[in-house]
Amino acid sequence: MKRKISFLVSLVLLLVVSLSSFASAAQEGPNPVNPETIQKIEEEMNAISPFVKETEEGLYFDEKAAREEGLSEELIKDTVRSFEIINEQSKLVHQKMNKDSMAIQSNCQGKNSIEDTWYGYIVYLDSCNATLLSNYLWGGVSASALGTFLKSKLGPISAKAVSVVVGAIMGIGAAAIGAANSWGTGVGIRCAESYISPDIPFFVWPQ
Repeated sequence: MKRKISFLVSLVLLLVVSLSSFASAAQEGPNPVNPETIQKIEEEMNAISPFVKETEEGLYFDEKAAREEGLSEELIKDTVRSFEIINEQSKLVHQKMNKDSMAIQSNCQGKNSIEDTWYGYIVYLDSCNATLLSNYLWGGVSASALGTFLKSKLGPISAKAVSVVVGAIMGIGAAAIGAANSWGTGVGIRCAESYISPDIPFFVWPQ
């Protein structure tokens, strides 16, 4: 009974957030998640990619080498700050897993995968990664850093595909993703390529 009530409350919150977003978009004009935004995300991901490594401590960004190669100071600072947030959140999750690995593992419901469709992509994130994603958004992690996180969870995927997905995720926002994930089953995120629409349509739902 409690789960049903929790789901209904979350569903109402999700609808409120979605309607608010649509209302805001209607007032402010075109959706900001447009092809230009997607292209910028892709360019920044490609720029930082040679200087990113996955280590036991988390994602490492070689800011010294990036600076020597002429990356902008703004991009470097955003990436360093974003990776600090990502690594801190991941560390907290691992600490909980060490305390009660079976409980945490059983709570990571859902799958992690990406489907390439005729209109764009569908991304699935399990409940643990969806929680991390929501936390990253609340923390203000940069788009290129979000893309790096997604690539580490979804396997081989092009920068172009990730940039479309990241654009959709940023358009959806932390609140809607958190609401969709509130039942603890993970989320599905649907987004279309720019050739389907001048702006990137998106939608999130519980797995």
